[in-house]
Amino acid sequence: MKLYEEELKKLFKCICESTPDAVINIDANGKILFWNKGAERIFGYSPREVIGKPLTMVMPKRFHNAFKKGLKRTVLTGKSKIIGKTIEYPITKKDGNEIPTAMTFSSCKTKYGIVFTAIVRDISNQKTLENELRKQKEKFENYLNIVRNIIVALNADGEIILINKKGYEILGYKEGQLIGKDWFKTCIPKENREEVRNIFKKCIQGKIKLAEFYENPIITKDGKKRIIRWHNSLLKDEKGKIIGTISAGEDVTELKTSEQKFKNLFELAGDPIIILDKKGIIVDINKKTKELFGYTKEELLGKKFTDAGILTRKSRLIALKKFLKRMAGFEVKPYEIEVIKKNGEKIIGEINAATIRGDGVVYDMVIIRDITERKKIEDELRKRNEELEKISKLAIGRELKMVELKKRIKELENKLKECKKLKEGRR
Repeated sequence: MKLYEEELKKLFKCICESTPDAVINIDANGKILFWNKGAERIFGYSPREVIGKPLTMVMPKRFHNAFKKGLKRTVLTGKSKIIGKTIEYPITKKDGNEIPTAMTFSSCKTKYGIVFTAIVRDISNQKTLENELRKQKEKFENYLNIVRNIIVALNADGEIILINKKGYEILGYKEGQLIGKDWFKTCIPKENREEVRNIFKKCIQGKIKLAEFYENPIITKDGKKRIIRWHNSLLKDEKGKIIGTISAGEDVTELKTSEQKFKNLFELAGDPIIILDKKGIIVDINKKTKELFGYTKEELLGKKFTDAGILTRKSRLIALKKFLKRMAGFEVKPYEIEVIKKNGEKIIGEINAATIRGDGVVYDMVIIRDITERKKIEDELRKRNEELEKISKLAIGRELKMVELKKRIKELENKLKECKKLKEGRR
């Protein structure tokens, strides 16, 4: 039996000396009985320097009283708040530096009295990593909270696992209320719910490709609908399995309303309006364009404005020059062109155009006003003015001649009077 005990002691010592953790035995008074190589490496003290010394020598002073009281209470009552548990506890190394450790205490009654064992692990690297992760998490959360878009992540079941401050703000919930909730049941209108959920399921199953850009309505806590333009990505684990989605959503409700208003004005405008892209290609025309020129959308869309056959050769050159000038950022005043209708009839149009810029896209809005009748009236007025000018010149010429004639008659009358006076004087 004694031999067996000796073998156990050797085994215990072998284990203690091979572990990287500190293994320390203390007695009921807190004095150190055993100090392994792990303890020497972590604390910096050799066994000779610490055996028989109180364990408080490797503890920060602020914990000395609490440790002594706790040890005394455990010895007297057999009860302890830390026996059998792992706690984080700072220790003081020989060089005076404090490091964080994970410490586990156990107790054992022996013929020499109660002995406590402390297994101490240096967690400095772990705490450094945790601090770094915490900082990165804070940075990430700060980023999420300052972006102007909704950021929402869903797991494979469609439950919300992350949503940022902007998301809560738009949806009308308090922070934290949506975590774990079913996104589709909570935030998608009833009439769109099944459609959007089915698309999500198929994406998670890999049956269809996730749309990178997508628009759909969401419903707020108070029942209002908002239109969100999403940019979506899949979340995958280390094995490449799809485990969810993360999406950034821009609230475009007001934009969509403005677009609809513009569309209504565009279609109901009294003048033809043609929308060009930055290359001068026709991307849209309004109802009045079709009515006045006789061309359908299909006949004009995708063609260059200057090559669509709706301008005379001279007008094509003028329109191209003015278009390039607008695209370069210069202001272009209204100008006149000749437009060829589908039936071959030519009309005179006055062009007012402006560039529309937004979201990195440039369009040119060309408004063409039919001024054919106005030009006819202007030409008629010009001709009338010319005729009046001729008549006026003739009338003025006659008046001048009459004035001259009257002047000559007056002169003759005066001479006759003088002659009469002379004759009377001779008599």
